[in-house]
Amino acid sequence: MLLADPVAGCTAIRRSMRPAGRLAATVFRDGTVNQWLFAAMLGAAPHLGALPPLPVGAEPGPFAFADPARLIRILTAAGWTTVTTTPCDVVMQAPDDAEAVAEWLVEIGPAGAAYRAAPPAGQAAARAGAARLLDRFREPDVGYRLPAGLWLVTATAGAADEPSAADDPSYPPPEGTKNR
Repeated sequence: MLLADPVAGCTAIRRSMRPAGRLAATVFRDGTVNQWLFAAMLGAAPHLGALPPLPVGAEPGPFAFADPARLIRILTAAGWTTVTTTPCDVVMQAPDDAEAVAEWLVEIGPAGAAYRAAPPAGQAAARAGAARLLDRFREPDVGYRLPAGLWLVTATAGAADEPSAADDPSYPPPEGTKNR
C-alpha cells in the first residue's frame, strides 16, 4: 500500500519467489470500513500542528489498494497470475490500555511523523485526543475491537525471470489504459 511504484515493487516480490510460488496478503479496503484509522488521526491532529496532505486515490497510503480492479491490474502487470481478491471483515483486538492503543494507532497512521516530531506535551495531548475518539471501539475491562475491512489477495508467481510490464520501456502506461 505504501509503494511509490507498486508494479515495480510487486515485480521484485514475484522475482524473489520460486516459480509458481503463492502470494497471500491483506490490504485495507476503503476508509468506510476502517474508521478507527480516521478516529486516531483526527483525534491527534489538532495537537500536532500541520500534517501532510492525506494520500488520495492511487497515491501511496493505507487505501492505495482499496480498488480491487486496480490491485488486480498492478499484480497482473507485475507478472502474477491467478490473482484473486476476497473481501474480509475482521476485528483487530487490542488491550484495554487507552494510551498505548492511541499511541500505536497514531504512530502507524498518517499523523505518525508529526507525532514523533512533537514535543512531549503535544504527544500526550495527541494520545488523549485519539483515545477520546477511539473510545467508541473500546469495551471496558476487555479492550479495543477495531473493525477492519480488508482484501485477502492471492496470486501465483510466474517464472522469476519472466518479464513483467515494469520491464517494458513504455511502462508505466498512460492513465486510463489497460495494463497487460
